[in-house]
Amino acid sequence: MNVWPAIARTGQVEANRLLYWRAPKFSAVRSGSWKLVLWNDGSAAELYHLASDPYETRDLAAEQPQRVAQLKRQWAEIATRDR
Repeated sequence: MNVWPAIARTGQVEANRLLYWRAPKFSAVRSGSWKLVLWNDGSAAELYHLASDPYETRDLAAEQPQRVAQLKRQWAEIATRDR
């Protein structure tokens, strides 16, 4: 995905596109305003609604288990193809 148009303020990035990334200690997936963080040690999944909580201060995973499950499925599909 090319995010340069949004950075340069010459255009917009497609908002509904699914984003996925891996880091040494966690992986994450973002769909729209929702971001799911999965710790690689399996200890936790954290869910944030970035439109209302851009600094990721309120973990909504316990309140939104269906959304966590949906994003985990999407993450697993992408991670499988990414190997």
